[in-house]
Amino acid sequence: MDRTIQPEIQALKNFHILSPVRTTLPNGVPLTVVNAGEQEVVRMDILFAGGRWQQSQKLQALFTNRMLREGTQKYTAATIAEKLDYYGSWLELSSSSEYAYITVYSLNKYLAKTLEVVESMIKEPVFPEKELHTILDTNIQQYLVNTSKVDFLAHRGLLQALYGTQHPCGQIVVEEDYHAITPEVLRDFYGRHYHSGNCSIFLSGKVTEDIIRRVTGAFGTPFGQYQLKASKPIFSFVAVPEKRIFIEREDALQSAVKMGCTTITRQNPDYLKLRVLMTLFGGYFGSRLMSNIREEKGYTYGISAGIMFYPDSGLLGISTETDNEYVEPLIQEVYNEIDKLHREPVPMEELTMVRNYMLGRKARLVVREAHRKEGRLLDLGTGTGYFADAMQRRGWQVEAVEKSAQARAFAKEHFNLDVKPHTALKDFAPGSFDVITLWHVMEHLEPLNETWETLHSLLTEKGVLIVAVPNCSSFDAKKYGAYWAAYDVPRHLWHFTPGTIQQFGSKHGFIMAERHPMPFDAFYVSMLTEKHMRHSCTFLRGMVTGTLAWFSALVKKERSSSMIYVFRKKG
Repeated sequence: MDRTIQPEIQALKNFHILSPVRTTLPNGVPLTVVNAGEQEVVRMDILFAGGRWQQSQKLQALFTNRMLREGTQKYTAATIAEKLDYYGSWLELSSSSEYAYITVYSLNKYLAKTLEVVESMIKEPVFPEKELHTILDTNIQQYLVNTSKVDFLAHRGLLQALYGTQHPCGQIVVEEDYHAITPEVLRDFYGRHYHSGNCSIFLSGKVTEDIIRRVTGAFGTPFGQYQLKASKPIFSFVAVPEKRIFIEREDALQSAVKMGCTTITRQNPDYLKLRVLMTLFGGYFGSRLMSNIREEKGYTYGISAGIMFYPDSGLLGISTETDNEYVEPLIQEVYNEIDKLHREPVPMEELTMVRNYMLGRKARLVVREAHRKEGRLLDLGTGTGYFADAMQRRGWQVEAVEKSAQARAFAKEHFNLDVKPHTALKDFAPGSFDVITLWHVMEHLEPLNETWETLHSLLTEKGVLIVAVPNCSSFDAKKYGAYWAAYDVPRHLWHFTPGTIQQFGSKHGFIMAERHPMPFDAFYVSMLTEKHMRHSCTFLRGMVTGTLAWFSALVKKERSSSMIYVFRKKG
Protein backbone atom coordinates (compact mmCIF):
# COMPACT_ATOMS: atom_id res chain seq x y z
CA MET A 1 0.00 0.00 0.00
CA ASP A 2 1.24 3.45 -0.91
CA ARG A 3 0.55 5.45 2.27
CA THR A 4 1.37 8.70 0.54
CA ILE A 5 -1.97 8.50 -1.25
CA GLN A 6 -4.77 10.02 0.80
CA PRO A 7 -8.37 8.79 0.60
CA GLU A 8 -10.85 11.12 -0.99
CA ILE A 9 -13.28 13.01 1.21
CA GLN A 10 -16.76 12.33 -0.13
CA ALA A 11 -19.93 14.27 0.58
CA LEU A 12 -22.62 12.63 2.73
CA LYS A 13 -25.74 11.54 0.89
CA ASN A 14 -29.18 10.77 2.22
CA PHE A 15 -28.19 11.77 5.73
CA HIS A 16 -31.23 11.93 7.98
CA ILE A 17 -31.56 13.40 11.46
CA LEU A 18 -34.75 13.12 13.47
CA SER A 19 -36.36 16.49 13.97
CA PRO A 20 -36.70 17.46 17.64
CA VAL A 21 -39.93 18.78 19.05
CA ARG A 22 -39.39 21.89 21.17
CA THR A 23 -41.88 22.98 23.80
CA THR A 24 -41.78 24.93 27.04
CA LEU A 25 -42.76 23.80 30.53
CA PRO A 26 -45.20 25.98 32.49
CA ASN A 27 -42.32 27.62 34.37
CA GLY A 28 -40.52 28.58 31.15
CA VAL A 29 -37.97 25.74 31.08
CA PRO A 30 -37.29 24.73 27.43
CA LEU A 31 -38.10 21.07 26.75
CA THR A 32 -36.69 19.35 23.66
CA VAL A 33 -37.98 15.88 22.72
CA VAL A 34 -36.41 13.47 20.23
CA ASN A 35 -38.78 10.52 19.93
CA ALA A 36 -36.59 7.69 18.66
CA GLY A 37 -36.50 3.96 19.29
CA GLU A 38 -39.04 1.28 20.07
CA GLN A 39 -37.73 0.10 23.44
CA GLU A 40 -39.22 1.34 26.70
CA VAL A 41 -36.13 3.39 27.55
CA VAL A 42 -35.70 7.13 27.92
CA ARG A 43 -32.70 9.39 28.30
CA MET A 44 -33.05 12.71 30.12
CA ASP A 45 -30.43 15.47 30.00
CA ILE A 46 -30.89 18.39 32.38
CA LEU A 47 -28.60 21.33 31.65
CA PHE A 48 -27.82 24.39 33.75
CA ALA A 49 -25.90 27.33 32.30
CA GLY A 50 -23.15 27.20 34.89
CA GLY A 51 -19.69 26.00 33.95
CA ARG A 52 -16.10 27.19 34.22
CA TRP A 53 -16.98 30.43 32.45
CA GLN A 54 -19.38 31.42 35.24
CA GLN A 55 -17.40 30.36 38.34
CA SER A 56 -15.82 32.87 40.73
CA GLN A 57 -12.97 30.55 41.71
CA LYS A 58 -11.33 27.55 40.13
CA LEU A 59 -13.02 24.12 40.45
CA GLN A 60 -16.23 25.65 41.78
CA ALA A 61 -18.46 24.53 38.90
CA LEU A 62 -16.95 21.04 38.72
CA PHE A 63 -17.45 20.13 42.36
CA THR A 64 -20.86 21.76 42.66
CA ASN A 65 -22.10 19.41 39.95
CA ARG A 66 -20.20 16.41 41.32
CA MET A 67 -21.63 16.84 44.83
CA LEU A 68 -25.28 16.67 43.75
CA ARG A 69 -25.30 12.89 44.23
CA GLU A 70 -23.60 12.99 47.64
CA GLY A 71 -26.68 13.70 49.69
CA THR A 72 -29.95 15.65 49.74
CA GLN A 73 -32.53 16.61 52.34
CA LYS A 74 -34.33 13.31 51.63
CA TYR A 75 -31.56 10.89 50.66
CA THR A 76 -28.03 10.04 51.70
CA ALA A 77 -25.39 9.32 49.05
CA ALA A 78 -25.73 5.59 49.74
CA THR A 79 -29.51 5.72 49.36
CA ILE A 80 -29.22 7.58 46.04
CA ALA A 81 -26.84 4.94 44.70
CA GLU A 82 -29.00 2.07 45.96
CA LYS A 83 -32.22 3.45 44.49
CA LEU A 84 -30.71 4.14 41.08
CA ASP A 85 -29.17 0.68 41.02
CA TYR A 86 -32.41 -0.98 42.13
CA TYR A 87 -34.40 0.65 39.33
CA GLY A 88 -31.74 -0.04 36.71
CA SER A 89 -31.09 3.65 36.13
CA TRP A 90 -27.80 5.17 35.08
CA LEU A 91 -26.63 8.61 36.18
CA GLU A 92 -23.76 10.78 34.96
CA LEU A 93 -22.78 14.21 36.27
CA SER A 94 -20.43 16.38 34.23
CA SER A 95 -19.37 19.98 33.76
CA SER A 96 -18.01 21.90 30.77
CA SER A 97 -17.03 25.45 29.89
CA GLU A 98 -20.57 26.81 30.03
CA TYR A 99 -22.87 24.07 31.30
CA ALA A 100 -23.49 21.59 34.07
CA TYR A 101 -25.05 18.30 32.91
CA ILE A 102 -27.21 15.76 34.72
CA THR A 103 -27.73 12.77 32.42
CA VAL A 104 -30.08 9.91 33.33
CA TYR A 105 -31.02 6.70 31.52
CA SER A 106 -34.15 4.99 32.83
CA LEU A 107 -36.63 2.30 31.91
CA ASN A 108 -39.95 3.99 31.22
CA LYS A 109 -41.76 1.96 33.86
CA TYR A 110 -39.36 3.14 36.57
CA LEU A 111 -38.96 6.77 35.46
CA ALA A 112 -41.33 8.06 38.15
CA LYS A 113 -39.17 6.49 40.89
CA THR A 114 -35.97 7.66 39.22
CA LEU A 115 -37.35 11.21 38.93
CA GLU A 116 -37.97 11.31 42.67
CA VAL A 117 -34.25 10.85 43.26
CA VAL A 118 -33.11 13.20 40.49
CA GLU A 119 -35.55 15.91 41.55
CA SER A 120 -34.24 15.78 45.11
CA MET A 121 -30.63 15.94 43.87
CA ILE A 122 -31.33 19.06 41.81
CA LYS A 123 -33.66 20.92 44.15
CA GLU A 124 -32.32 20.13 47.62
CA PRO A 125 -28.66 19.04 47.72
CA VAL A 126 -26.92 19.56 51.08
CA PHE A 127 -23.23 19.40 50.05
CA PRO A 128 -22.14 17.38 53.12
CA GLU A 129 -18.69 18.29 54.37
CA LYS A 130 -17.52 14.72 55.08
CA GLU A 131 -18.33 13.47 51.58
CA LEU A 132 -16.79 16.61 50.06
CA HIS A 133 -13.48 16.00 51.84
CA THR A 134 -13.45 12.40 50.62
CA ILE A 135 -14.01 13.46 47.00
CA LEU A 136 -11.45 16.25 47.25
CA ASP A 137 -8.82 13.89 48.67
CA THR A 138 -9.40 11.48 45.78
CA ASN A 139 -9.12 14.26 43.22
CA ILE A 140 -5.98 15.67 44.82
CA GLN A 141 -4.32 12.27 44.58
CA GLN A 142 -5.29 12.04 40.91
CA TYR A 143 -3.98 15.58 40.36
CA LEU A 144 -0.62 14.66 41.89
CA VAL A 145 -0.42 11.61 39.64
CA ASN A 146 -1.22 13.77 36.60
CA THR A 147 1.47 16.32 37.44
CA SER A 148 4.05 13.54 37.12
CA LYS A 149 3.05 13.00 33.47
CA VAL A 150 4.78 15.00 30.75
CA ASP A 151 1.67 14.92 28.56
CA PHE A 152 -0.40 16.61 31.26
CA LEU A 153 2.26 19.27 31.91
CA ALA A 154 2.71 20.01 28.22
CA HIS A 155 -1.03 20.36 27.65
CA ARG A 156 -1.36 22.86 30.50
CA GLY A 157 1.61 24.77 29.19
CA LEU A 158 0.06 24.99 25.72
CA LEU A 159 -3.25 26.32 27.07
CA GLN A 160 -1.57 28.95 29.21
CA ALA A 161 0.68 30.04 26.34
CA LEU A 162 -2.24 30.44 23.92
CA TYR A 163 -4.83 32.01 26.23
CA GLY A 164 -2.98 33.76 29.05
CA THR A 165 -3.71 33.69 32.77
CA GLN A 166 -6.81 35.94 32.59
CA HIS A 167 -8.74 33.49 30.42
CA PRO A 168 -10.48 30.40 31.91
CA CYS A 169 -8.49 28.11 29.60
CA GLY A 170 -5.22 29.56 30.83
CA GLN A 171 -6.11 29.50 34.55
CA ILE A 172 -4.15 26.44 35.58
CA VAL A 173 -5.38 24.49 38.60
CA VAL A 174 -2.87 23.87 41.41
CA GLU A 175 -3.21 21.78 44.55
CA GLU A 176 -4.15 24.79 46.72
CA ASP A 177 -7.26 25.32 44.59
CA TYR A 178 -8.66 21.99 45.83
CA HIS A 179 -8.16 23.01 49.46
CA ALA A 180 -10.06 26.27 48.79
CA ILE A 181 -13.26 24.36 47.95
CA THR A 182 -15.76 24.34 50.86
CA PRO A 183 -19.48 23.56 51.13
CA GLU A 184 -20.16 27.30 51.32
CA VAL A 185 -18.32 27.92 48.04
CA LEU A 186 -20.41 25.23 46.34
CA ARG A 187 -23.69 26.44 47.83
CA ASP A 188 -22.99 29.94 46.50
CA PHE A 189 -22.47 28.65 42.95
CA TYR A 190 -25.46 26.33 43.24
CA GLY A 191 -27.72 29.17 44.39
CA ARG A 192 -26.73 31.40 41.48
CA HIS A 193 -27.01 28.86 38.68
CA TYR A 194 -29.17 25.83 39.61
CA HIS A 195 -32.67 27.22 39.16
CA SER A 196 -35.54 26.97 36.69
CA GLY A 197 -34.64 30.25 34.98
CA ASN A 198 -31.27 28.80 34.00
CA CYS A 199 -32.35 25.29 33.00
CA SER A 200 -33.01 23.30 29.82
CA ILE A 201 -34.27 19.70 29.54
CA PHE A 202 -33.79 17.20 26.70
CA LEU A 203 -35.65 13.89 26.36
CA SER A 204 -34.83 11.12 23.89
CA GLY A 205 -35.88 7.53 23.41
CA LYS A 206 -39.45 6.26 23.53
CA VAL A 207 -40.96 9.45 24.93
CA THR A 208 -44.64 9.01 25.70
CA GLU A 209 -47.19 11.55 26.89
CA ASP A 210 -46.93 9.96 30.34
CA ILE A 211 -43.15 10.60 30.35
CA ILE A 212 -43.65 14.26 29.45
CA ARG A 213 -46.34 14.58 32.11
CA ARG A 214 -44.06 13.17 34.80
CA VAL A 215 -41.14 15.41 33.80
CA THR A 216 -43.48 18.40 33.84
CA GLY A 217 -44.66 17.41 37.29
CA ALA A 218 -41.10 17.23 38.59
CA PHE A 219 -39.62 20.34 36.94
CA GLY A 220 -42.54 22.36 35.59
CA THR A 221 -42.92 24.74 38.54
CA PRO A 222 -40.38 27.43 39.51
CA PHE A 223 -37.52 26.16 41.64
CA GLY A 224 -34.30 27.60 42.95
CA GLN A 225 -33.18 30.83 44.57
CA TYR A 226 -32.80 32.98 41.46
CA GLN A 227 -34.78 33.09 38.25
CA LEU A 228 -32.46 35.08 35.97
CA LYS A 229 -30.51 33.28 33.28
CA ALA A 230 -26.76 33.55 33.71
CA SER A 231 -25.07 36.06 31.47
CA LYS A 232 -22.30 34.93 29.18
CA PRO A 233 -19.02 36.51 30.28
CA ILE A 234 -16.45 37.67 27.76
CA PHE A 235 -12.74 36.99 28.25
CA SER A 236 -9.83 38.30 26.23
CA PHE A 237 -6.87 36.12 25.37
CA VAL A 238 -3.46 36.82 23.90
CA ALA A 239 -0.85 34.21 23.01
CA VAL A 240 2.68 34.60 24.32
CA PRO A 241 5.24 35.67 21.69
CA GLU A 242 7.47 32.61 22.21
CA LYS A 243 7.06 29.89 19.60
CA ARG A 244 8.76 27.20 21.68
CA ILE A 245 8.16 26.57 25.39
CA PHE A 246 10.12 23.98 27.33
CA ILE A 247 8.91 22.42 30.58
CA GLU A 248 11.66 20.49 32.33
CA ARG A 249 11.09 17.24 34.16
CA GLU A 250 14.35 15.47 34.81
CA ASP A 251 12.91 12.02 35.57
CA ALA A 252 10.80 11.88 32.40
CA LEU A 253 11.42 8.90 30.13
CA GLN A 254 10.05 10.69 27.04
CA SER A 255 9.25 14.16 25.84
CA ALA A 256 5.66 15.25 25.26
CA VAL A 257 5.16 17.42 22.19
CA LYS A 258 2.13 19.72 21.98
CA MET A 259 1.64 21.95 18.97
CA GLY A 260 -1.38 24.18 18.56
CA CYS A 261 -3.06 27.44 17.73
CA THR A 262 -6.43 29.06 18.29
CA THR A 263 -8.91 28.69 15.44
CA ILE A 264 -12.56 29.11 14.45
CA THR A 265 -15.61 28.22 16.55
CA ARG A 266 -18.44 25.82 15.69
CA GLN A 267 -20.51 28.74 14.42
CA ASN A 268 -18.06 29.50 11.60
CA PRO A 269 -19.24 28.49 8.10
CA ASP A 270 -16.00 26.51 7.63
CA TYR A 271 -16.49 24.43 10.79
CA LEU A 272 -17.42 21.16 9.04
CA LYS A 273 -14.61 21.57 6.52
CA LEU A 274 -12.12 21.95 9.35
CA ARG A 275 -13.44 18.83 11.11
CA VAL A 276 -13.01 16.75 7.98
CA LEU A 277 -9.55 18.18 7.36
CA MET A 278 -8.38 17.41 10.90
CA THR A 279 -9.68 13.85 10.70
CA LEU A 280 -7.72 13.30 7.52
CA PHE A 281 -4.66 14.98 8.99
CA GLY A 282 -4.47 13.26 12.36
CA GLY A 283 -7.88 12.09 13.56
CA TYR A 284 -7.76 8.32 13.01
CA PHE A 285 -5.34 5.42 12.90
CA GLY A 286 -4.66 5.69 9.17
CA SER A 287 -4.26 9.48 9.15
CA ARG A 288 -1.37 11.26 7.46
CA LEU A 289 0.43 11.98 10.71
CA MET A 290 0.15 8.36 11.86
CA SER A 291 1.18 6.96 8.48
CA ASN A 292 4.23 9.19 8.21
CA ILE A 293 5.50 9.74 11.74
CA ARG A 294 4.51 6.42 13.32
CA GLU A 295 4.45 3.89 10.49
CA GLU A 296 7.15 5.23 8.17
CA LYS A 297 9.55 7.14 10.45
CA GLY A 298 8.96 5.26 13.72
CA TYR A 299 9.40 8.43 15.80
CA THR A 300 6.43 7.71 18.08
CA TYR A 301 3.91 5.09 19.06
CA GLY A 302 0.99 7.39 18.33
CA ILE A 303 0.28 10.94 17.20
CA SER A 304 -3.04 12.71 16.84
CA ALA A 305 -4.54 15.99 15.74
CA GLY A 306 -7.91 17.40 16.72
CA ILE A 307 -9.94 20.41 17.75
CA MET A 308 -11.26 21.40 21.16
CA PHE A 309 -13.99 24.01 21.13
CA TYR A 310 -14.60 26.67 23.73
CA PRO A 311 -17.28 29.39 23.83
CA ASP A 312 -15.03 32.00 22.26
CA SER A 313 -12.57 30.00 20.18
CA GLY A 314 -11.37 26.66 18.94
CA LEU A 315 -8.03 25.06 19.79
CA LEU A 316 -6.34 23.15 16.99
CA GLY A 317 -3.87 20.80 18.62
CA ILE A 318 -1.34 18.10 17.72
CA SER A 319 -0.24 15.72 20.46
CA THR A 320 2.36 12.98 20.81
CA GLU A 321 5.21 11.65 22.94
CA THR A 322 8.64 10.66 21.69
CA ASP A 323 12.26 10.12 22.70
CA ASN A 324 14.28 13.29 23.14
CA GLU A 325 16.41 12.57 20.08
CA TYR A 326 13.35 12.50 17.80
CA VAL A 327 11.70 15.75 18.96
CA GLU A 328 13.15 17.99 16.27
CA PRO A 329 12.74 15.64 13.28
CA LEU A 330 9.20 14.84 14.44
CA ILE A 331 8.25 18.52 14.54
CA GLN A 332 9.73 18.99 11.08
CA GLU A 333 7.65 16.11 9.69
CA VAL A 334 4.50 17.67 11.14
CA TYR A 335 5.30 20.87 9.28
CA ASN A 336 5.96 18.84 6.12
CA GLU A 337 2.51 17.25 6.35
CA ILE A 338 0.91 20.65 6.87
CA ASP A 339 2.68 21.95 3.76
CA LYS A 340 1.48 18.90 1.81
CA LEU A 341 -2.13 19.70 2.70
CA HIS A 342 -1.63 23.11 1.12
CA ARG A 343 0.04 21.81 -2.04
CA GLU A 344 -1.68 18.56 -3.02
CA PRO A 345 -5.36 17.72 -3.56
CA VAL A 346 -6.68 14.60 -1.85
CA PRO A 347 -7.12 11.66 -4.32
CA MET A 348 -10.06 9.22 -4.19
CA GLU A 349 -8.13 6.03 -4.99
CA GLU A 350 -7.03 5.32 -1.44
CA LEU A 351 -10.54 5.38 -0.01
CA THR A 352 -11.72 2.92 -2.63
CA MET A 353 -8.74 0.66 -1.93
CA VAL A 354 -9.29 0.64 1.82
CA ARG A 355 -13.01 -0.02 1.47
CA ASN A 356 -12.44 -2.90 -0.95
CA TYR A 357 -9.87 -4.43 1.38
CA MET A 358 -12.30 -4.41 4.31
CA LEU A 359 -15.13 -5.85 2.21
CA GLY A 360 -12.78 -8.50 0.87
CA ARG A 361 -12.02 -9.75 4.38
CA LYS A 362 -15.74 -10.28 5.04
CA ALA A 363 -16.21 -12.00 1.69
CA ARG A 364 -13.33 -14.40 2.33
CA LEU A 365 -14.79 -15.26 5.73
CA VAL A 366 -18.16 -16.12 4.15
CA VAL A 367 -16.55 -18.33 1.48
CA ARG A 368 -14.40 -20.13 4.05
CA GLU A 369 -17.19 -20.82 6.54
CA ALA A 370 -19.85 -21.72 3.97
CA HIS A 371 -17.45 -24.02 2.05
CA ARG A 372 -18.66 -22.59 -1.23
CA LYS A 373 -17.60 -19.81 -3.60
CA GLU A 374 -21.15 -18.99 -4.68
CA GLY A 375 -24.60 -19.39 -3.27
CA ARG A 376 -27.67 -17.62 -1.95
CA LEU A 377 -27.00 -14.97 0.69
CA LEU A 378 -29.20 -12.74 2.83
CA ASP A 379 -27.55 -9.66 4.33
CA LEU A 380 -29.81 -8.50 7.16
CA GLY A 381 -29.26 -4.86 8.14
CA THR A 382 -27.28 -4.19 4.99
CA GLY A 383 -27.02 -0.43 5.58
CA THR A 384 -26.00 1.37 2.42
CA GLY A 385 -25.28 -1.89 0.60
CA TYR A 386 -21.49 -2.02 0.24
CA PHE A 387 -21.15 -5.62 1.47
CA ALA A 388 -24.19 -6.86 -0.46
CA ASP A 389 -22.81 -5.32 -3.65
CA ALA A 390 -19.37 -6.85 -3.03
CA MET A 391 -20.86 -10.34 -2.65
CA GLN A 392 -23.06 -9.89 -5.71
CA ARG A 393 -20.03 -8.94 -7.79
CA ARG A 394 -18.36 -12.15 -6.58
CA GLY A 395 -21.14 -14.25 -8.07
CA TRP A 396 -23.49 -14.68 -5.12
CA GLN A 397 -27.27 -14.37 -5.38
CA VAL A 398 -27.91 -11.67 -2.81
CA GLU A 399 -31.01 -10.46 -1.01
CA ALA A 400 -30.59 -7.48 1.28
CA VAL A 401 -32.87 -6.15 4.03
CA GLU A 402 -32.56 -2.73 5.69
CA LYS A 403 -34.88 -0.78 7.99
CA SER A 404 -33.67 2.71 6.98
CA ALA A 405 -35.38 4.10 3.90
CA GLN A 406 -32.49 6.52 3.34
CA ALA A 407 -29.96 3.68 3.34
CA ARG A 408 -32.12 1.67 0.89
CA ALA A 409 -32.26 4.66 -1.44
CA PHE A 410 -28.46 5.01 -1.29
CA ALA A 411 -27.99 1.32 -2.16
CA LYS A 412 -30.36 1.68 -5.12
CA GLU A 413 -28.70 4.82 -6.42
CA HIS A 414 -25.09 3.66 -6.09
CA PHE A 415 -25.28 -0.12 -6.59
CA ASN A 416 -28.68 -0.66 -8.25
CA LEU A 417 -29.60 -2.93 -5.32
CA ASP A 418 -33.28 -3.54 -4.61
CA VAL A 419 -32.96 -3.59 -0.84
CA LYS A 420 -36.13 -4.66 0.93
CA PRO A 421 -37.53 -3.13 4.12
CA HIS A 422 -37.26 -5.11 7.37
CA THR A 423 -40.93 -6.11 7.13
CA ALA A 424 -40.07 -8.23 4.07
CA LEU A 425 -38.17 -10.77 6.16
CA LYS A 426 -41.35 -12.80 6.65
CA ASP A 427 -41.95 -12.94 2.88
CA PHE A 428 -38.97 -15.21 2.09
CA ALA A 429 -39.69 -18.91 1.73
CA PRO A 430 -38.18 -21.40 4.23
CA GLY A 431 -34.79 -22.73 3.16
CA SER A 432 -34.11 -19.79 0.83
CA PHE A 433 -30.50 -19.06 1.81
CA ASP A 434 -27.16 -20.80 2.18
CA VAL A 435 -25.72 -17.94 4.24
CA ILE A 436 -27.28 -15.18 6.36
CA THR A 437 -25.05 -12.35 7.64
CA LEU A 438 -25.65 -9.73 10.32
CA TRP A 439 -22.75 -7.29 10.70
CA HIS A 440 -23.29 -5.45 14.00
CA VAL A 441 -27.06 -5.69 13.58
CA MET A 442 -28.22 -8.32 16.12
CA GLU A 443 -27.81 -5.90 19.05
CA HIS A 444 -30.42 -3.60 17.44
CA LEU A 445 -33.12 -6.16 16.62
CA GLU A 446 -36.49 -6.67 18.17
CA PRO A 447 -38.27 -8.96 18.79
CA LEU A 448 -35.10 -11.02 19.30
CA ASN A 449 -36.47 -14.55 19.81
CA GLU A 450 -38.82 -14.35 16.84
CA THR A 451 -35.99 -13.07 14.64
CA TRP A 452 -33.78 -16.04 15.52
CA GLU A 453 -36.61 -18.44 14.76
CA THR A 454 -37.13 -16.77 11.38
CA LEU A 455 -33.41 -16.93 10.54
CA HIS A 456 -33.39 -20.64 11.40
CA SER A 457 -36.27 -21.34 9.06
CA LEU A 458 -34.77 -19.30 6.18
CA LEU A 459 -31.49 -21.25 6.11
CA THR A 460 -30.97 -24.48 4.23
CA GLU A 461 -30.17 -27.60 6.26
CA LYS A 462 -26.44 -26.92 5.86
CA GLY A 463 -26.84 -23.17 5.99
CA VAL A 464 -24.54 -20.82 7.91
CA LEU A 465 -25.50 -17.87 10.11
CA ILE A 466 -22.73 -15.28 10.62
CA VAL A 467 -23.27 -12.73 13.39
CA ALA A 468 -20.91 -9.91 14.43
CA VAL A 469 -21.70 -8.17 17.75
CA PRO A 470 -19.85 -6.24 20.48
CA ASN A 471 -18.52 -8.40 23.31
CA CYS A 472 -19.53 -7.04 26.72
CA SER A 473 -17.05 -9.40 28.45
CA SER A 474 -14.12 -7.97 26.48
CA PHE A 475 -11.02 -6.44 28.00
CA ASP A 476 -12.10 -2.89 27.13
CA ALA A 477 -15.68 -3.46 28.35
CA LYS A 478 -14.40 -4.55 31.77
CA LYS A 479 -11.96 -1.65 31.94
CA TYR A 480 -14.53 1.05 31.20
CA GLY A 481 -17.52 -0.54 32.94
CA ALA A 482 -20.72 1.46 32.49
CA TYR A 483 -18.90 4.03 30.33
CA TRP A 484 -18.03 1.48 27.59
CA ALA A 485 -19.15 3.10 24.33
CA ALA A 486 -20.32 -0.19 22.76
CA TYR A 487 -23.15 -0.44 25.30
CA ASP A 488 -24.63 2.47 23.29
CA VAL A 489 -27.91 2.54 25.18
CA PRO A 490 -30.65 2.87 24.01
CA ARG A 491 -29.61 2.11 20.39
CA HIS A 492 -28.15 -1.26 21.43
CA LEU A 493 -31.02 -3.24 22.87
CA TRP A 494 -29.05 -6.41 23.67
CA HIS A 495 -25.55 -7.17 24.92
CA PHE A 496 -23.84 -10.50 24.40
CA THR A 497 -20.91 -12.46 25.75
CA PRO A 498 -19.51 -15.49 23.89
CA GLY A 499 -21.29 -17.70 26.41
CA THR A 500 -24.69 -16.03 26.28
CA ILE A 501 -24.89 -15.86 22.49
CA GLN A 502 -23.88 -19.53 22.27
CA GLN A 503 -26.71 -20.41 24.66
CA PHE A 504 -29.10 -18.20 22.69
CA GLY A 505 -28.15 -19.90 19.43
CA SER A 506 -28.58 -23.35 20.96
CA LYS A 507 -32.04 -22.37 22.23
CA HIS A 508 -33.08 -21.65 18.65
CA GLY A 509 -31.64 -24.73 16.96
CA PHE A 510 -28.07 -23.63 16.16
CA ILE A 511 -24.63 -24.95 16.98
CA MET A 512 -21.80 -22.45 17.27
CA ALA A 513 -19.16 -23.70 14.85
CA GLU A 514 -16.53 -20.97 15.11
CA ARG A 515 -15.64 -17.69 16.77
CA HIS A 516 -13.48 -15.01 15.19
CA PRO A 517 -12.14 -12.08 17.17
CA MET A 518 -12.39 -8.49 15.96
CA PRO A 519 -9.66 -7.06 18.21
CA PHE A 520 -9.10 -3.88 16.24
CA ASP A 521 -12.60 -2.72 17.19
CA ALA A 522 -11.11 -2.02 20.62
CA PHE A 523 -9.13 0.94 19.27
CA TYR A 524 -12.21 2.73 17.94
CA VAL A 525 -14.44 1.81 20.90
CA SER A 526 -11.79 2.86 23.43
CA MET A 527 -11.19 6.21 21.76
CA LEU A 528 -14.94 6.82 21.58
CA THR A 529 -15.31 5.89 25.26
CA GLU A 530 -12.52 8.25 26.26
CA LYS A 531 -14.24 11.02 24.30
CA HIS A 532 -17.59 10.37 26.01
CA MET A 533 -15.86 10.42 29.40
CA ARG A 534 -14.45 13.85 28.42
CA HIS A 535 -10.90 12.79 29.17
CA SER A 536 -7.99 14.72 27.79
CA CYS A 537 -5.81 13.13 25.09
CA THR A 538 -8.63 10.81 24.04
CA PHE A 539 -6.68 9.46 21.07
CA LEU A 540 -3.64 8.43 23.06
CA ARG A 541 -5.68 7.06 25.95
CA GLY A 542 -7.79 5.09 23.52
CA MET A 543 -4.72 3.81 21.70
CA VAL A 544 -3.19 2.55 24.94
CA THR A 545 -6.35 0.72 25.98
CA GLY A 546 -6.89 -0.55 22.43
CA THR A 547 -3.36 -1.95 22.37
CA LEU A 548 -3.79 -3.68 25.72
CA ALA A 549 -7.11 -5.09 24.52
CA TRP A 550 -5.51 -6.27 21.28
CA PHE A 551 -2.78 -8.15 23.16
CA SER A 552 -5.38 -9.58 25.52
CA ALA A 553 -7.37 -10.90 22.55
CA LEU A 554 -4.23 -12.51 21.12
CA VAL A 555 -3.88 -14.52 24.33
CA LYS A 556 -7.60 -15.28 24.59
CA LYS A 557 -9.83 -14.37 21.66
CA GLU A 558 -12.92 -14.34 23.90
CA ARG A 559 -11.61 -11.04 25.28
CA SER A 560 -11.88 -9.32 21.87
CA SER A 561 -13.87 -6.07 21.74
CA SER A 562 -16.21 -7.53 19.11
CA MET A 563 -16.68 -11.10 17.95
CA ILE A 564 -17.86 -12.82 14.78
CA TYR A 565 -19.86 -15.97 15.54
CA VAL A 566 -20.49 -18.70 12.97
CA PHE A 567 -23.60 -20.82 13.59
CA ARG A 568 -24.83 -23.94 11.81
CA LYS A 569 -28.23 -25.57 12.09
CA LYS A 570 -28.39 -28.59 14.41
CA GLY A 571 -28.55 -31.89 12.58
